[in-house]
Amino acid sequence: MADQVSSEARRRFLKMAVAGAAAAPLCALAARRLRAQEQVDPSSELAQQLGYVEDASEVDVEEWPSYEEGQVCANCDLFEGAEGDEYGPCQIFDGNLVAAPGWCSAWIEKTA
Repeated sequence: MADQVSSEARRRFLKMAVAGAAAAPLCALAARRLRAQEQVDPSSELAQQLGYVEDASEVDVEEWPSYEEGQVCANCDLFEGAEGDEYGPCQIFDGNLVAAPGWCSAWIEKTA
């Protein structure tokens, strides 16, 4: 009888452990999205280092020759906002919000 109770407890524990392990990445993503409430300040140190602007038409192409017309945060692979969002979380800025029409030198073409 004790073996049967022990075996059931072990199964229940394993099911809960597997469910917890499966849910962990989803919880981390949800937590990151909840934290992403602050807009990136273009005058912050990291934004300055990366040449971040909230409007890509304002990029100084002499200072940032890697910029090409059409590159904006909304079509960057690091942008985590939904299509049509005015602002969205960015992986480079620790999930803080960047302007969809913005740009920085970390821009990477969005993959399908």
